[in-house]
Amino acid sequence: MQNDWLLKITRVAIIITRILLIIAGALMALGIAVVLFASADAFTTINEGAAAEGIELTGRAGLGLVFAVGLAAIVLIERFLSLLKQVIDSLPQGDPFVPENATRLERMGWLALAMQGLGLLAGIASTQLGTMRDKMEIDVDFSLEGIFLALLLFILARVFRKGTEMRDDLEGTV
Repeated sequence: MQNDWLLKITRVAIIITRILLIIAGALMALGIAVVLFASADAFTTINEGAAAEGIELTGRAGLGLVFAVGLAAIVLIERFLSLLKQVIDSLPQGDPFVPENATRLERMGWLALAMQGLGLLAGIASTQLGTMRDKMEIDVDFSLEGIFLALLLFILARVFRKGTEMRDDLEGTV
């Protein structure tokens, strides 16, 4: 396990991605702050364009929503990757079938479901953004693959729990 190139590549990819997510999260938080504290005049052009298209959301609310959904997605993804890294880091120790990994996999399943819920809410909210949506390329959506990923993670968590129980039973009989 120590020399497994796939684990090494995955670990590095997760670290790099988490760093990028932290930067993106900081930018989203900065965007939220700008939206909250900018003067109403800063949104005049956006509000006029939205009103002309019959969009009920103001520029402040629309941009705030985009930044908030983006930040929530980043937090969920970062947490998911953190748990995945912890599972990967447990492999070289020799026994991945520990209760902590089962718990991590289960949490990853809940995070995958939360990401799908967020995608569904973002899709519903983006209908209120009209052509603003096209210009910003909002790409958070609900997917069947995400639901199956969550189910797979819940099943793997049970497999890991059962593996832990079986190993404990085996050690008890020796």
